[in-house]
Amino acid sequence: SKKMSYLGNVILCLHLTGIWAITCYYCSNNPEWDWLPYDASCGFPDYGGNTLTCEDCVTCRTDVYNEGSLYRNASSIGSDGECANYDNALQCFCKQELCNSHLCEGCSEDDIPRI
Repeated sequence: SKKMSYLGNVILCLHLTGIWAITCYYCSNNPEWDWLPYDASCGFPDYGGNTLTCEDCVTCRTDVYNEGSLYRNASSIGSDGECANYDNALQCFCKQELCNSHLCEGCSEDDIPRI
């Protein structure tokens, strides 16, 4: 119908204008990880440095590794407040602009099932 066609065009326009894009902090404190910009302060709480705007992403994420490495990036998976506990890292997601400045303090390693 005409109404459905119009709605489809509106959705397409919203997608093309980046309405679903998200800007996240983007860094690593591990100089060996050359796929991310190195920033020694990336592992500090309340980080406010490098950013990335991702048009195909829905969340920002922080991965905190047991040995001290950390990275912040945008992600196409995850939901707001979601946490995952891997054998070697804690991963957390958030859905607001530049929300991944934290160190997953809202996640408790004991409360999250290991993946």
